[in-house]
Amino acid sequence: MHQCAEKEGRCIICEGPLPFEFTMAFQPIVDLATARVTTHEALVRGPAGESAYSILSQVTPDLLYRFDQACRIKQSNSPASWA
Repeated sequence: MHQCAEKEGRCIICEGPLPFEFTMAFQPIVDLATARVTTHEALVRGPAGESAYSILSQVTPDLLYRFDQACRIKQSNSPASWA
């Protein structure tokens, strides 16, 4: 775990844009007993549908927290999470 690299009141490790783009795909989770969608699983993808590996292989230890937070924001801002 890294120490906060605060500079001018902001953490330069935790904040800021990632050096790559990504998006999310949402896989429905179905209750087999009722045949109803109960939730969605958020899956990371590249902006043109690239595999999760193509994105996750770019996440270095220094970017891990920032990437985790970016995933949370993308997932919570998605219509799939609003149901």
